[in-house]
Amino acid sequence: LHLIPVPYRPFFPGQVQPIAINLREWGSTLEAVHKAGTGLIGLSYLHLPASGSAEPQQFPEIGCVVRLHRPTMATEQTGQFLAQGIKRFRIVRWLSDKPPYLVQVEYPRSQGDRDSDEIKAYAMALIKQIRELLPLNPLYSEELKQYLANFSPSHPSMLADFSAALTTATGEQLQEILDTLPLRSRMEKVLQLLRKEREVAELQGQITSQVNEKVTEQQREFFLREQLKIIQ
Repeated sequence: LHLIPVPYRPFFPGQVQPIAINLREWGSTLEAVHKAGTGLIGLSYLHLPASGSAEPQQFPEIGCVVRLHRPTMATEQTGQFLAQGIKRFRIVRWLSDKPPYLVQVEYPRSQGDRDSDEIKAYAMALIKQIRELLPLNPLYSEELKQYLANFSPSHPSMLADFSAALTTATGEQLQEILDTLPLRSRMEKVLQLLRKEREVAELQGQITSQVNEKVTEQQREFFLREQLKIIQ
């Protein structure tokens, strides 16, 4: 599997999102993937040094393999492709430690009984937290509402990953979610992230409301002063 590092936050299975890349640094990697004909590439969360390349030990052990859609193979400096997260991969061995990075990988599975009552209860708790976030944050789109309407409790792993990707958690916190294979532990961690997200959204709403009240009060005072001038 060829690798491309992504800064800021890791990519998750089930996630679909455009990825912008520097073609001077990663154009050769896209060409190698194109020649291989698989359409698959590994994304690893990593803050690159100024030189643009990193040592193997700086890469996290677990990343996300994605399918490339509509890759930009232009001569421009910046390109992008639409990435569709497929599943986790674990690096087993490095075959090339210089760009284009190439690694031997295995695909670890989630651990735990996804049909157990406990896992189903965690899944419903995650859904409840997301539903409570919907009216608090306008960024949650109509597509998310449709996802919730068609949600199946039989896919708890994807639900946990999807829920984590929704949050504004740090890259390190999200990488911890990606690293956690036991379903119960992962869902528990994601639940904590969603609760924190709701608390922040509620606080943001209170601050916005207070600011609006202050602005409205100042406007009222201004109009009253203007009316008083006219009366005088």
